[in-house]
Amino acid sequence: MRIESDRMETGAEPNSVVFSGQVVARQGELTVYAETMTIFHLSQEEQEQLPPGDRRQLKKLHATGQVRVEAEEWIGTGDTMEYTETERRVLLAGNARAWQEGNLVTGQSITIYLDEGRSIVERGEDPEKRVRAFFYSGDDSPGADDEATPSPEPPTDEDEPAEPATNDNQPPPPADPEAP
Repeated sequence: MRIESDRMETGAEPNSVVFSGQVVARQGELTVYAETMTIFHLSQEEQEQLPPGDRRQLKKLHATGQVRVEAEEWIGTGDTMEYTETERRVLLAGNARAWQEGNLVTGQSITIYLDEGRSIVERGEDPEKRVRAFFYSGDDSPGADDEATPSPEPPTDEDEPAEPATNDNQPPPPADPEAP
């Protein structure tokens, strides 16, 4: 994993490192942008229990602050993100949004299982904040709706979905203070 940030320090928890300030982490096809990120490494004992030939060192990753995750086929945003290496699972929480092929799903949390190609979207405690999905096909595009306006930034609840632009080596866009 390659990580760039403004600051790095040893974490308070064993086998952890905290990165802060415009953090960008890359591993394979996955890129994570956040304000703060904590990396948890496998302990020596945990590494010794891995199958022969498995040289994995990352246990999990926790990111907060304008989190944006980009993978080959999808983009996700949220207030926080937890990535678990053994399950190859991404959990976006807090105003979570995920785009794939111009389609958008939103909810309080989105769990994406990278190796299984499946996801689970859940609503929060507020009954008014339900899961929302916008699907487009063929001639139907996000810009075709009267209320839809393509934008490089993730939409607010007032906007219809628009595919966000990719962030080649850029930190995530600033949060919209007007967004709920």
